[in-house]
Amino acid sequence: FYDRPKLADSTYDVDNVKRTELLNYTFSETKYTLSSSIYKKLAPGRVLKYGIMADLYDLSYHDSIRVEDDGWWPESNEWTGRGNAEDKAVRQQYDAQYKHTFRENLSANVGVHGTYFSLSNSLSAIEPRLGLKWGLGNGKSLSFGTGLHSQIQSTYLYYYTNPDLIDTKGMEYNKDIDLNKSAHAVLGFNAMLSKNLRFKTETYYQHLFNIPVEAGTSNSFSLINAGSGFSRFFPNELVNEGTGFNYGIEFTLERFFSNNFFYMVTASFYESKYRGSDNIVRNTDFNGNYMFNALGTKEFKVTNNATFGIGANLTYAGGKRYGDVDTLSSVAQKEIVWKDENRNEFRLPDYFRTDVRLTYTVNRPKVSHEIAFDLINVTDRANILNLSWAPGINQGTPFAYSYQIGFLPAFYYKIDF
Repeated sequence: FYDRPKLADSTYDVDNVKRTELLNYTFSETKYTLSSSIYKKLAPGRVLKYGIMADLYDLSYHDSIRVEDDGWWPESNEWTGRGNAEDKAVRQQYDAQYKHTFRENLSANVGVHGTYFSLSNSLSAIEPRLGLKWGLGNGKSLSFGTGLHSQIQSTYLYYYTNPDLIDTKGMEYNKDIDLNKSAHAVLGFNAMLSKNLRFKTETYYQHLFNIPVEAGTSNSFSLINAGSGFSRFFPNELVNEGTGFNYGIEFTLERFFSNNFFYMVTASFYESKYRGSDNIVRNTDFNGNYMFNALGTKEFKVTNNATFGIGANLTYAGGKRYGDVDTLSSVAQKEIVWKDENRNEFRLPDYFRTDVRLTYTVNRPKVSHEIAFDLINVTDRANILNLSWAPGINQGTPFAYSYQIGFLPAFYYKIDF
């Protein structure tokens, strides 16, 4: 934290800037994975595959914040812990699936999956899965998939503590939060319009349940919004009573690489909603409602073994959701805290970014060389990432917008042997 005193002419006194540590944290998470699977052909058109996977987590989380004293954090103030853990955990998973081809244009995949996580003693023993594909002829097909899925929480959340609850709840009051769960259903249509051109569309629905929300209260908080930014959560006591749902439709037009040219265009329209402990349906942080993406590359032959390529990637998407800030709570917690009344009713300006790549490739009998220039966000669009707790940046407010990357030229040289 920096205190920047001002002079009489309202400029900053750069010779007397005071720096005081406000946060002190060290994270370490190491994961070791062991997996094994068996593939067995039972008969023509009948295949069985099954296996197991085990993840060993070696976790170390240490985090503390300096206690505030009348709006300032003097160096003599005490530190308050928000996490202090050295631990290990194991996640075990099994998977079995059977594929049956009934006839040339109809096949089915039937499977089951299971997950156990030792840290919270969470078990999702039977998660059925089903996939169907029906060929319609002339390069067209229908597909359908459904299944039950589960997910562990971000591992730091099992240990992190709201300092205000240490005396009553202890340091690790969320180690027993269960797995997130979701039920999916997807219907797709695929058509080859020509030898090199494919059109695909999918419509989907996802029901989310067992989502952690705050216990013993009624508010908008839900871990379904975790991961929408770079901020960490410091939750109160959680229970797996939240829900949510996503649905939408996606379109893809893809031209496969031929005659030194390819492109792919996608469009997605969707809704993403959730319920916190107050049981009110709200937009999730991710509910931008639409996204468009187009990318393509054209290569030109320079010599018999050298090519020049130019490509571009354009993305346009609905902005991230936000609401009104609870200023008093945000100042107290040194993090953005949103008001419940209109959480995620508003949307930031739409996201737009265009990247351009120029490449020159030389192929030799035993080695190839590639030189490339990447022009990232070539229009220098100022895309807002989020609103951040940033005292001292803007006069009169402890908040400031954080922006995503601006125009950035990059160069690389690659050798393939």
